[in-house]
Amino acid sequence: GTHAGGAADLGNAESGIVVNGASRNLIGGSQPSARNLIAGNGTAGVLIFSTVVGVTASANIVEGNYIGTDATGTAALGNAEDGVRISVNTSDNFVGGAAAGAGNLISGNVRNGVYITDLGGGSSGGSNRVQGNLIGTDAAALPRWGTSKMASSSKTVWTTRSAAPPPALAT
Repeated sequence: GTHAGGAADLGNAESGIVVNGASRNLIGGSQPSARNLIAGNGTAGVLIFSTVVGVTASANIVEGNYIGTDATGTAALGNAEDGVRISVNTSDNFVGGAAAGAGNLISGNVRNGVYITDLGGGSSGGSNRVQGNLIGTDAAALPRWGTSKMASSSKTVWTTRSAAPPPALAT
């Protein structure tokens, strides 16, 4: 969603990254070299869901990314909706994590930093987890641009800043 320097908004008309009916994807990583800059998009920065009958989008990991900011994490380049949206027919997805570098910077987005929902049919919320992220701050953890809220209309949202690792996902 930005130019090569990571400072100008060249976002897509829709979501930046879409995972539909797929499982076990890693978006980003705990090393800075694996970081994605997901900003300036027309809807959600990251959208995880499944429209495939009988298929659940599960065990996807979103970690170490800058979502809704510039490449330095000091200026807002928000997505037009949520930073991360986990929607229908999902379970056991992770946003962030306990390992060093696994947390995402999620700020500057128009709606929620992270939104987990089962609205629109299907089911969602089966142990989707959010952990160790900076939401609504800059990269130095200073309050900046809002979207510090976590929204959920799902069955289960687990949030923590604990150093303990999240439980292993079933294979």
